[in-house]
Amino acid sequence: MNELEINKKTIELFLVEKLPWLLIPLFYLGFVIVRPSLLNFNMILFMIYSVIPLGFLVLAQSICLISGNIDLSVAAITGFVGMISGLILVANTTIPAYASPLIPILVGAICGLLNGFLIGILDFNPFIVTLGTMMFFHGLRFFIYRSTILGKDLPSVYLIFGGRIEVSILSFAVILGVFWLILNYTRFGTYVYAIGCSSQTAQMMGINVRIIKFFVYIISGALSGLSALYYTGFNNAVPVTMAEESLFPSFAGAVLGGVSLAGGRGSVLNAFAGTLLLAVVEGGLTAFEISPTEREIAYGLLVVIAIWINKMRDQIRDSILKPKL
Repeated sequence: MNELEINKKTIELFLVEKLPWLLIPLFYLGFVIVRPSLLNFNMILFMIYSVIPLGFLVLAQSICLISGNIDLSVAAITGFVGMISGLILVANTTIPAYASPLIPILVGAICGLLNGFLIGILDFNPFIVTLGTMMFFHGLRFFIYRSTILGKDLPSVYLIFGGRIEVSILSFAVILGVFWLILNYTRFGTYVYAIGCSSQTAQMMGINVRIIKFFVYIISGALSGLSALYYTGFNNAVPVTMAEESLFPSFAGAVLGGVSLAGGRGSVLNAFAGTLLLAVVEGGLTAFEISPTEREIAYGLLVVIAIWINKMRDQIRDSILKPKL
């Protein structure tokens, strides 16, 4: 293979891997052409800000998919954690305000620990387990409390992360960067990718697959807890419907961002690009006053499109990397 062919393959592979980043401006410009008022810096900033809580769920879904698993309970855990954390803070005013943001992270991690124990330690099917825990946490939330918790009853420090645009975006950027570093430059991250490629091969290499899966779901739960924290600040309340419609967008964002359904492939940075793409679509649909029912149809189509793009991306990537005989 000559140098020209190598450079061509490198460019093609780059375009395939960075596809979501290319689609964002294309979708946005498409909306702007029809509605020029959308060409506004504050509008762009608000689109990013509004998608931060969902971004944590996309990260949670991404690490599970990369490890060759899935988590159908992320949205239900978010709603449950938001409600439980709110009730704890309302009932216990002696909790230091500076410590209050840690509560949803810890509660979320405990919820993830349940998934991790059943899937990682007991080796149960992840689809069935997380489907069951999704129903469990969703029902338990409404069993415990069925009203909205108002922001005025919560510590101001608790609300600041999702309530102030600059804090929300900057803190998410830091967490995203740390998460990317962990997955790409630590032994744990290497193991997550390894078991996603082949858990049997990883086991033969001496990797404790069950323990890695166990911690993957704890991290997924903690990220769902962060989502609850940011949703609360964004809404200035804990609504009873918190994150109810976030499961499939979290899945679509991860897959649109290049996280492979087969496991072992994907970048959390690109996954966030998939989330931004969803934000652009949501902003465009809102600007055109599309009804919630029609938006649900649009998101359903996006999930199907995301699966199709995932398959086409894998085929293109394999054809580019396959050596010529």
